[in-house]
Amino acid sequence: MGDYMTDVASLQLLTERLRGHRDVLVKNVRDTQELIRKAKADRDISDKARSVIQEATKQIQDKLQYKITTVGTMALSATFPETIILELQFQKSAGKTMAKLLFDRGDGHLLDPIDEDSGGACSIAGMGLRAAMREVQRPKTRPILILDEPLAHLNDPTREMHRKACEMLEEISKGLGVQILAVTMVPELKDVGKEVRINKRRSDNDYCNSKLNDPCSGCRWDSDDVSCNHPMFEEMVEAGIIADCWEEDIDRRVAE
Repeated sequence: MGDYMTDVASLQLLTERLRGHRDVLVKNVRDTQELIRKAKADRDISDKARSVIQEATKQIQDKLQYKITTVGTMALSATFPETIILELQFQKSAGKTMAKLLFDRGDGHLLDPIDEDSGGACSIAGMGLRAAMREVQRPKTRPILILDEPLAHLNDPTREMHRKACEMLEEISKGLGVQILAVTMVPELKDVGKEVRINKRRSDNDYCNSKLNDPCSGCRWDSDDVSCNHPMFEEMVEAGIIADCWEEDIDRRVAE
């Protein structure tokens, strides 16, 4: 009988231990289920947040694409006789979204602007890009666009593209409601500017953006003669864009 009672007591003790172990396991299961429930809820929130961010990103990209391509293409079309369309593509790389600007010459083939630039197309597209970016910028800045030699890279001996580019700048100013401040040696800009300030002081290398001993293809100077065959030379002299002190500097250099 004694051995029997001992076995019963042992079994009761083992049962209590197993019951306690069971209770711990049940609690762990319930805790794990609660963690899974919370994780699913967090995942659902993350999915919704990701969806909202993706939609907001797409709206921003669409707005940027519309503004940049519209204003940029308008600037190019207003300046160049041939078809040049500015395209904006968003590409994912290494977990980031990159924006890439491309030129379309009207045949659907997208080209790198740096490789395909001729006659200053990149400069004109850059002006359009700056104007467009100002439109989507938040918070809004003061309605002023500052340009340094915006038409310096235009290559047109007839000056027709220069005139069209100046008219295009005037249209951008009116259409976007911005004041454009431009520093330039292009005389056509004075015809569209509301206010013109002429700086008659020139440094040694102002004219043609070059030194006197390495000037543009139309300029030459030596001990007997100083001249420039630039098609707009006389007009720029009359407009005061090329000041008398420039000629005085040349005379001084020749004398030296």
